[in-house]
Amino acid sequence: MNNNSHILYYHKEIDELAKARQQFIERFPKLAPFLSNTSKDPDIERLIENFAILTSKIKMELDQNIPSIAESLINIIAPNYTASIPAMCMQEFNLNSNAEINSLIIPKGANVFAKQINNVSCQFTTVYDLYLYPIKITDVLLQSISKFQSMSLRIESYKDDANISDMNITKLNLYLGSDIYLATSLLMWFFNYLHEIIIINPDNNEEYRLPVQNLNTMGFDDKESIFARRNTGIEAFSLMQEYFFIPDKFNMVTIDKLDMLKYFNGKSFIIKFIFTKNLPSFCIPRADHFSFGITPVINLFETSTVPMKNDINKDGFRLSISKTYDKYYNILEVISVFSSTSVRGKRYLKNYNNFERFEFLREDDMPDFFTTSRKKDINGDEYTYLTLYDSSILMSNDHETISVNALCCNGTLPEELQIGDINRFDNQNISTTNITLPTKLYKAAVDGTILWKLVSVLSLNYQTMTNRTSFLAVLHAYDFTLGKNDNVSEKLRDAVKNIKSKTVYRMINGIPKKGTLCIIDIDDSLFYCIGEVYRLGLILAKFFSSFASINSFCELQINCITANTVLDYFPTEGRKSNI
Repeated sequence: MNNNSHILYYHKEIDELAKARQQFIERFPKLAPFLSNTSKDPDIERLIENFAILTSKIKMELDQNIPSIAESLINIIAPNYTASIPAMCMQEFNLNSNAEINSLIIPKGANVFAKQINNVSCQFTTVYDLYLYPIKITDVLLQSISKFQSMSLRIESYKDDANISDMNITKLNLYLGSDIYLATSLLMWFFNYLHEIIIINPDNNEEYRLPVQNLNTMGFDDKESIFARRNTGIEAFSLMQEYFFIPDKFNMVTIDKLDMLKYFNGKSFIIKFIFTKNLPSFCIPRADHFSFGITPVINLFETSTVPMKNDINKDGFRLSISKTYDKYYNILEVISVFSSTSVRGKRYLKNYNNFERFEFLREDDMPDFFTTSRKKDINGDEYTYLTLYDSSILMSNDHETISVNALCCNGTLPEELQIGDINRFDNQNISTTNITLPTKLYKAAVDGTILWKLVSVLSLNYQTMTNRTSFLAVLHAYDFTLGKNDNVSEKLRDAVKNIKSKTVYRMINGIPKKGTLCIIDIDDSLFYCIGEVYRLGLILAKFFSSFASINSFCELQINCITANTVLDYFPTEGRKSNI
């Protein structure tokens, strides 16, 4: 802080001391000759002024360091809340027509790279497991059959020497597209009006019927979270952040138990969905709306920092990923810290525990641990600062080499990427490209109020969470996109008119259970369509269930005010452990 700030603090302290002096004199009048404002004793005045200078400096330092103190406390109760939210986008993978294989499963966590920008290639990580086959949707047909409507997807092999029976297809992940109206409307129809799923062999017109339970949503399980590799505290809040930053992640369904396709010796098959209600008139799906090999990707990867020599005369170390291009890397989380050294001809390896995760409490002896903080250099650039606490004087010497593994992102560099720029994958049988633009890098603003805001949010229980004011406070605390034209939490603040709850009883898996029915009144005119409201409801149903106990459940009902429609959701079993 500058001198003007110090003077301001000084004047405030002088005023406070003058008030305290007057109160003291009124309480102890016999001491008035020594402390009254009319006293001519210069020593008293100098003493008060010096005390004001001292306390003003202390208060100024406290105010200056409150953000870092708050950040450290937040990292204990809500890990990585203050860390940046890296860029994300939707990525498409396809088997090449000349591929040597007919099917491939790519587990989540696979790395894909973008074209180089300023000699740096941004690295992204897949979120979903991918089931790839040389097939594509070539035609979509809508038909009305009596009181039903059907949507048929014709799927064909684009590989000359591969029939459907050669691909061993057991499961398909179907992406419904990025068009909000179409994708969310189909999502709503799939899980409200789906009567039957029929698999048809066009070569002999054989039909195989699947239970509608074979069709499921994607993106709501903890294992399918974009932030699965990061310790973000409460999963429910991470789910809301995913909805804020990349809602297309939820525009997917999975179809299981397709074993009958091994008997299809031709090059095509048809999936027919039969609905009990006609699709909206403006919902006209085309073949190019759908894809199979789609997954969200996030600019998040694990790497090692530049090794450092331990200098016992330093308080800590600035972590760097690259000495040349360090400005294009942000460290989001330190995973592990270890050191190696030689003492009297012997090689020693040592691990440091994370202080904020209380890992050091597992040790019987005084452990070695580390802490991290975020600081800014003279240019205003943020960096991660590592501090080591070593219990062994013998092991702390200038010959000790410190190695750090960390989760990183490429900062704001992915914002320069365009559609199609993320296209490098380490498999010659695969082609890949991003079909949406990477999102911006978002970060919580760390100030003196953030700690109290977060503590108030984390102290909410199930009853208070079903209060409109408390619910909107949660959205505000976890939405770092505030100020955007299409900000989600601000739209929800205007759309959510009322939230109420009541106790209900349901039979779940043959067991009677007591749960809570949460009823939300929403002005659906603020959304693109009622399907978008339904998608939001799927997320809220999962969100509220996180605050219900494990032997209970949460059931959600949304009343769309403008459309005069009620959306009901299946009961979701609680996930909160009983204390």
